[in-house]
Amino acid sequence: MQGAGEDQQLEGSTGDRIVLQESTDILKFADRNIADKHDRLYPDDPELLKLVESWGELDETLTPSAHKLLEHEA
Repeated sequence: MQGAGEDQQLEGSTGDRIVLQESTDILKFADRNIADKHDRLYPDDPELLKLVESWGELDETLTPSAHKLLEHEA
């Protein structure tokens, strides 16, 4: 079993091996494999996509203490 921060390898739909290093990569990989576009995490609309991706930037700017606090409160 691999720990946090280690490369995670998954098999793509073509059978090729891919390496996912960040949680965002995992979400985008999973999202591409959801057949119904209404169930996807990432919208097709470019403006909405920009907004969703900006939330990831916010996450990267939070200090570890603030991040733990938000996770605890959720």
